[in-house]
Amino acid sequence: VMVGMVVAVAGGNCQADDNVLMQMNQDRGGSLATGKRSACDSKPFPCSNPAFANFPLQQINLGSPDNKVTFSVLDLTTGNYESICEIPNVELNACGINPSTDEIYCMTRDTPRQLVRIKCDLDSFTLGDTAVTGQVCYLGPLDGPDFNAGNFDPNTGDYYVKESGGIIRKIDFISLVTFTGYESAAVAEAVDQVKPVTTTVVSDTDLNPLADFNIAKFSAPGIFGGAEDTYLVGCNGNKVILQSLTTPANFIRITMTDFGAVPAGQSGATWLFAGDTTNPDIYCAYNNGANGVIQVN
Repeated sequence: VMVGMVVAVAGGNCQADDNVLMQMNQDRGGSLATGKRSACDSKPFPCSNPAFANFPLQQINLGSPDNKVTFSVLDLTTGNYESICEIPNVELNACGINPSTDEIYCMTRDTPRQLVRIKCDLDSFTLGDTAVTGQVCYLGPLDGPDFNAGNFDPNTGDYYVKESGGIIRKIDFISLVTFTGYESAAVAEAVDQVKPVTTTVVSDTDLNPLADFNIAKFSAPGIFGGAEDTYLVGCNGNKVILQSLTTPANFIRITMTDFGAVPAGQSGATWLFAGDTTNPDIYCAYNNGANGVIQVN
């Protein structure tokens, strides 16, 4: 795997494993079916607005004294973040943008962990303005000690989330967009609509070190016969991890080459940006404050 330094990430005061970069600049023509919700309607992220869609979006948990979560755009040229939406008194993980609705979904770090939909009203927002205050809409809990990584399959709209221990679970897009949302976490917990439609796709402890991942469909010469497949892709240390989502036995670690400073530790943010099925551009942002953002080809 050939890698190259993009920029040093100018983040700060965020907890390890809580940085989740969400894929942007995808085809969002609304070709996937959507459903109606009776409560807690969300607002789509403005993916069609170049002022936002030309930047990766990062969710960062800020601890004391801020006690809030921020959604910030990252300028790959300067390495600077700009917060565009903030939500107080909550911690999130495993965020991604639903390709069928352009809505942001995450997992909370509450007990129990809940799937939530995020509302950030950016209709009147311009970069440089004070960040808007967002809201959390609760959909329901999942069983498990922690869910620290998640993202959407851009081709199907299915949401994949990693549970501690390397268990990958899936919520299909039809179920996802028809969930009823609640402003109360307790009500969503009582309704319990998420767990019954959640399935386990892969269970492999080799996936446990991943602090984030993305999903891409591509073919790679020399890997599993070169056939096109849908892969979960993530970085950890100087390794790129590929896990097939259709054939659980197809798992591989690839060592990064042609790089000066060998990446170390966890990549707390992974996203797909301006890629295609034959040569997807995967970016990994490391938590150590030294390796910054690395492009993996």
